[in-house]
Amino acid sequence: MKKQYVALAGAFGVLLGGCSRLEELPSPELRPVSAAPDGPHLELGDLDKKVAVIEKQQGVQVGVALFDGTQDITAGSVGVMPAWSTIKVPIALVAQEHCPYGESALEGLTEAAIEWSDNDATDQLWVCIGSDAEAGRLVSEEIAKSGVTVTPEPAWGTTSWTLPGQARYGYQLAEVPADDPVIVEMRKIVDEHRYGLGQLDNVPFKGGWSDAPDGSWHTRQFGFITVGQTTYGIAIAARSLDGSEEDCQEALTQVADYLKEAKVD
Repeated sequence: MKKQYVALAGAFGVLLGGCSRLEELPSPELRPVSAAPDGPHLELGDLDKKVAVIEKQQGVQVGVALFDGTQDITAGSVGVMPAWSTIKVPIALVAQEHCPYGESALEGLTEAAIEWSDNDATDQLWVCIGSDAEAGRLVSEEIAKSGVTVTPEPAWGTTSWTLPGQARYGYQLAEVPADDPVIVEMRKIVDEHRYGLGQLDNVPFKGGWSDAPDGSWHTRQFGFITVGQTTYGIAIAARSLDGSEEDCQEALTQVADYLKEAKVD
């Protein structure tokens, strides 16, 4: 799958444009956390400092965004990058409603697209939804349920999606029934891809990754977590200017480790 995705990224190169030069983006501002809720919650007051340490140790750029329904919490030097395989989630959700394939075929494609991130399966879901224009419109409307505007590209992986915007969509996903096939598959991601958010207990998430025309490597993940009575949509990303997939994965795992430690009972 990795080789397949890298090949796909190469085909997307012309469409990437400015989205690949993330080092030029200003660092997102960490917004103050409001008074802690009663019961278990995340204490994220030093998130910006922790992310800065991870960036220095791993030699990569990192971005973190959370949304708890009332405020955005952001840290790091990455604010936006191509969606890569994370956009397979809204594509698969739209396909549940608009793809005329039979139930068995749709289940199989959804499993492949989400659980082990198969690109061919996602292409079939996209085509099944309709023309590029129709699929793009419906996927955009799905994401817009979170109050975020995203314009999907026909080469869906190149779609620009901010981390704060994706965290808001992650928060929206918590409203989708737990037995929805897409949410079910987000809890069954294959072991090979269970770094980062995959290290958290039973958290539904989806990752995306690719090399870029400038030689850098991108890895991003998003999903939602519930701590006590508080739900957080979360999006995390890392970018290695040296093109190191391993350094990006390790950086995201360190972010997940911090979130484990940030839980306050």
